[in-house]
Amino acid sequence: MNYLSHQYIARCFRSEPSAPPLFFAGNLLPDLLAISGDGRIRTAEGYSGALSDGVKLHLLSDKQFHGLPAFRDAQGQASKLLLSARWVNPPHRRFFLAHIMTELALDAAILTRHPDLPGDLYDTLSESLDGGLVAEAEILTGRVLPNLQNTIRRFIESRFLYLYATPDGLASSLVRIGQRVGVPNFKDPGDAATLAHIFKDFSEAIAPQTDDLLRISISESGVEDVPIVVQ
Repeated sequence: MNYLSHQYIARCFRSEPSAPPLFFAGNLLPDLLAISGDGRIRTAEGYSGALSDGVKLHLLSDKQFHGLPAFRDAQGQASKLLLSARWVNPPHRRFFLAHIMTELALDAAILTRHPDLPGDLYDTLSESLDGGLVAEAEILTGRVLPNLQNTIRRFIESRFLYLYATPDGLASSLVRIGQRVGVPNFKDPGDAATLAHIFKDFSEAIAPQTDDLLRISISESGVEDVPIVVQ
């Protein structure tokens, strides 16, 4: 799942206005840690509180989401679109690209339904950062996280989640993700335009499947029971 999908699930899980911002920050923390270069959280044991509950929700949501038949079907649709398109330079790691395309297109569908959700995400994350998020994350992981603060600041300031509103924005987001993980594709301008066209068709096909792709079932006790291991 991508950022808006995780925020949507978290808001479904904790809809009350008094829900602590650290819960929503924890629900994003595994992905934010990954892009910061400060390590990863795969699971955690022996921790309680809003931040760790958010982390646990993230991990459970990802596990359920990637096991959904709707996700596998959507990923297959994306893979076929990538395979059938005419490229100047055919992209590498099509399975990886199809996976990320599905998550981005789902976020785009959520953004259409809930245009205020990115603002909610940025606001709760900013409030958490000012309220000691990094110190709490260092306690949770048991190590110093030198890059996390600046990474989150840049994440908030960029407002890039609003790019998901257009096919061009989705395409540029996929290009950026590929570059970050060492899979630089779509360098030719024609290929970039083709990718945007694919995203337009794929997003339109995915939109009616949004409810099936968000069919996550997690109980309060389920979150509390998830073990956390820090890597």
